[in-house]
Amino acid sequence: MPHAKYIWSISLAILVMVNVLSMPLIRLGYELNKEYIIQNLCVNRDKPQLQCEGKCHLSKSVKAANQESQDQTNFKAKSLSYDFISVTEAATPVAKVWLPARTYGYYSLSAYNAYSSKILHPPQV
Repeated sequence: MPHAKYIWSISLAILVMVNVLSMPLIRLGYELNKEYIIQNLCVNRDKPQLQCEGKCHLSKSVKAANQESQDQTNFKAKSLSYDFISVTEAATPVAKVWLPARTYGYYSLSAYNAYSSKILHPPQV
């Protein structure tokens, strides 16, 4: 069971790191595949005087990633409402029954006070 917790925590950490590092990963992918992007994916590959070098593809990728992250953060949460019944209202009886009050006899604390005074005293020096 501890292995499952370990694997679960590592996988969640990896997911968070991928989300945080999405822009650097896009840039890294551009730098690693720059020649392929320039020759095949660049919109301006027929116009070498613009010296685009695939940056148009990079900007499209960055815009798409920004749009996805913005869509994830701008979700609308549905409003949930719960009605609670008070426990005191639900537990209140319909017909009140009057019971006579109980009376208790005199209870003296002097016996306990005498006992505690013998035990609880400061040490004598």
